[in-house]
Amino acid sequence: MKANESRFHVKTRGIRARKLIPLLCMFLFVSVATPDPVMPAGFEGITLGLVSISWETQLPVAVAQQAGFFKEQGLEVRSVTLGGGGRLMIPLLSSGDAQMAISGTVAILRGISRGAPIVIVGGYRKSLDWALLGAKELKSVNELKGKKVGVTAAGSMSEFLVIEALKTKGLIRDQDYTILPAGQELLRVLGLKSGNLQAIPLSGGQKVLLESEGYPKLMELRSVFPNLPTSVVLGTKKFVATNSNKVVGVLKALSKAANLIRKDKDRAIQMGKAQRLPGDATVERKALDHYAEDLQVGLRKEDLAAFMKLLGIKEPVEDFFEESLLAGAMASR
Repeated sequence: MKANESRFHVKTRGIRARKLIPLLCMFLFVSVATPDPVMPAGFEGITLGLVSISWETQLPVAVAQQAGFFKEQGLEVRSVTLGGGGRLMIPLLSSGDAQMAISGTVAILRGISRGAPIVIVGGYRKSLDWALLGAKELKSVNELKGKKVGVTAAGSMSEFLVIEALKTKGLIRDQDYTILPAGQELLRVLGLKSGNLQAIPLSGGQKVLLESEGYPKLMELRSVFPNLPTSVVLGTKKFVATNSNKVVGVLKALSKAANLIRKDKDRAIQMGKAQRLPGDATVERKALDHYAEDLQVGLRKEDLAAFMKLLGIKEPVEDFFEESLLAGAMASR
């Protein structure tokens, strides 16, 4: 599979034009390549899958590239971005087109539970900076009854967060509101602005931008899930078992990048621009103040176990998390 190619067969019979447009937009979005160059034939370094084009996902990798942290570890790393939720990372890794990835935690835990040959090796974001934003006419979360809420995809982190958060307000999926898979953040924003969706979960720059445009924050999701590791670093079991030094090197580089971001946010934003990350750097700088402290390679086994319990996963956490490599990376920074 090429980094910038994704094929879909769309059945059009019976679908009205206005419903087909979001599907076509999804196709175009998922087909967008990472800001990094397309990998040359015969590339022998590490291919790192990324689950989103958002700066929260891309910035630590961009900083590690621009500051030379991967090179310090003797590594050549290329990234490839596939929008559409963490579920896409599993076939990307299983196919051998990538050896490591950064992804939302929900899809990865469920995938491992179902037998996917992957393992978590570290954290990436220790908490979440998500909020549920609504249409401008909405005043409270209780007004979502009978409304449509857009999430990334079925089984995605955003779907899990919305369903569980709204439960705390007495709102039950399909009974009180409808969940629609609407794609990555930009597509969800389009859905909200067009009126096809009445609420969407957002973080980072898009959240800051929409709040500035008058879209109300119906619910702050961080308060509901204060200690959930939102995203993690993972690899194929085969690669992790046979390339432990490289895995430790990736974790060290990402940890140094996270430290730089926390200590010098302005410099980090300039590095993101130099890496050609998309979007408004001024907006992203404001957003960075909200999530910089959450960028942590460290991952506590008990936090992951608590997340698994929420998902109804009963296997031991040791089957999901190779803790020893993270310990090595953190000890030798």
